[in-house]
Amino acid sequence: MSSSKSSAVPHLFSFEAVSNDSAVELFLIDARMKMVARGRKRLKTQQPIGVYTLKLRAGPASREEVILLDRNMTHRVGPLEFASAVPLNATSETREYQQAAASARSLKVDVELGEGASIFVFAREWTPDKGKTKTGQHPAEGLTLCSENGDKLVDFQTQSYTDMRDDAWAACRVSVNPGIYRLAVRVATGESFEMALAAMPGYHVKVFLMQRDEQASGRGRRPDLARASVLMSRTAGFNQMSEESRIAEMAKLALVDRRRVYGTEMNRFLQDKAKNPMLGIIGGHLLLLEKEVDMDLLKTVVSNLRNLFSETHPDVEALALAAGMGTAHRFTMPPMLRASWQIVLDHSVKEPELVPLGSLAASLATLVTQQDPWLIWCRPGTQRRIDQQQRGFADFIKKQLEPSLVQMMTKLLFNKAASGIPALDHLVAQLNLPPATIAHLVEKFLHQSTKATTKTSGIAPEKPTVAKKATAKKLPIRMRAK
Repeated sequence: MSSSKSSAVPHLFSFEAVSNDSAVELFLIDARMKMVARGRKRLKTQQPIGVYTLKLRAGPASREEVILLDRNMTHRVGPLEFASAVPLNATSETREYQQAAASARSLKVDVELGEGASIFVFAREWTPDKGKTKTGQHPAEGLTLCSENGDKLVDFQTQSYTDMRDDAWAACRVSVNPGIYRLAVRVATGESFEMALAAMPGYHVKVFLMQRDEQASGRGRRPDLARASVLMSRTAGFNQMSEESRIAEMAKLALVDRRRVYGTEMNRFLQDKAKNPMLGIIGGHLLLLEKEVDMDLLKTVVSNLRNLFSETHPDVEALALAAGMGTAHRFTMPPMLRASWQIVLDHSVKEPELVPLGSLAASLATLVTQQDPWLIWCRPGTQRRIDQQQRGFADFIKKQLEPSLVQMMTKLLFNKAASGIPALDHLVAQLNLPPATIAHLVEKFLHQSTKATTKTSGIAPEKPTVAKKATAKKLPIRMRAK
């Protein structure tokens, strides 16, 4: 007599969720709260009978639907609205008249400063009551475009085409020579905040800005650089139905959230870089968030981006550093993304010449704000509220750097591998200071200490400067301390 045991194999039903929106991520979660399938735009799987949760996510916005899977089924989902500074279709903060205005004005040049590239700026209001509550404030108040040296080129408050009816908007397209520019916002307290814009030959940069209300802090209501959206394409016109622009916004939001993006989604970002190079740049940074970075793919992305531009783009060169490809570029101007800046800082410990002393990038120091995804800084020389980080800076120099000042200066200025100094590494990590800036600050500290000693003792010792020491030893000076 024999017996046999058999285990019943559960019957599987096919389930497919389909969306027409490439920006929507789909997740299928079972009754044990375990994710059993995922996809972008389309999710296809086979699962046993049961009750499931279909989660839709687009940036910070999400929605959940309960699915009873008791047969083969196809489930169609609509677009999920998310907030965006770009007035795209199926986003939660847009107006049809703003879409029409952005589309029309992006084709018309308002200010001519050069040729070969253009920068289109569209600043707008958005209120839940469709503009019935009037702020009475110009949407581009305090907003200017500056040269690499900081000279004001365009005052968007006075030079934009503006409509103050309903939710107000201001639009201005500027034809420019290729190069790096500074987009600046001056707030009510007198502080001026800036970010870099790279205008590449043959490309059109489109910047979209919402308003930020900081009445309580005294900064007033001004265009919000932190929430800015930056698109880049070979065509000048804006299209509110552009799937490419929607995906670019999703990529930006993923970088803000530091959210890793899985294979098929990432491939889409990287495949679209030729249409909108910002997708390739942001996609490269999203690759770096993976637990195991695909360095071969990152190198391919960098090579492709370099081929797209006839001039160097600072964010592409930052990605080249991360990919181990090296760069001859010198970051006199900071990159557009804060993630790019962090890469530059990390590599500048061993390659101090990456951030030349005396450049704007070297002078940023503690002026950088802690916001993502853009690198935003308070303009040097303008009034700024002192924060706790700045208050502790002098004490940090005194307590942690003073014992090894000479050693640090020697390594920073004469030795290409200026690593291995704990105080230096800590300062770079904590305060986002490139070594060139540290060298300048330490030189100033030494000079002030010498002056103090002279006043106390009445003796003025002959102390050779770092530059004189380098000359005496016939060593190259990689950075000149002022």
